[in-house]
Amino acid sequence: MVVETASYMINVFAAILLFFLGIACILTQRNMIKAIIGLEIMSKGVLLSFIATGIGLAEALVVILILIDAVLVAVAMSIVIAAYRHYGSLDIEKLTELRW
Repeated sequence: MVVETASYMINVFAAILLFFLGIACILTQRNMIKAIIGLEIMSKGVLLSFIATGIGLAEALVVILILIDAVLVAVAMSIVIAAYRHYGSLDIEKLTELRW
């Protein structure tokens, strides 16, 4: 029982650490690709917390969320490529102009 509780606490701590590391990456980076990486780190922390809780259908939910993450990254990278082709930079500050 003590080993299970310690393992659970380690998993929850790792999930919280990943989540806040992703938030810090999103808030501090000006590069769009690094912000997407931060978003992915944050989502992996959420997935780890789902698995750590041990809910009955957590594994199926995690597989579905991984598929959704893959689609999210594909769409985000296509937006990054379009922005780079237009602006010539991946700096988020340069994308504040809403004019093409």
